[in-house]
Amino acid sequence: MQSYKVRRILFKIISQTRIRYPDSELSTGRSGGIKGGDRLPWLPIEEGDNFESLTSVDWQLHVYGHPAKNIRRLSDQSGLPLHYTRWTRDMRKKGIKRDAAFLVRPDGHLGVAATTANIRPIEEYLERFNLKMR
Repeated sequence: MQSYKVRRILFKIISQTRIRYPDSELSTGRSGGIKGGDRLPWLPIEEGDNFESLTSVDWQLHVYGHPAKNIRRLSDQSGLPLHYTRWTRDMRKKGIKRDAAFLVRPDGHLGVAATTANIRPIEEYLERFNLKMR
């Protein structure tokens, strides 16, 4: 049992999963228990896991729940790849609110944590930093 705890602690240190940037000007918003600057929580999903898309090292939109028309339109207009998956109760354990929308930075941390009901924080972020993917 002790060995398991040590391995778990070492994994968190070595994998840098505890690194967060909540006070950075590159981090904003909150959705459920997730804040801008947090590392995107790893989740198993129907297609594998939500980190598979991070291999591209691009800015991305992630939605956990229903990808409403407004977020689809933002993806189309901005050129940001949109990754979404059906929300499950297990996501709540990770602090992810139903219909959470995240702007994920190339380093896997969240630039913006929002919801599909209010994507204005994501739009403002893109405008503020003049982020254009095309």
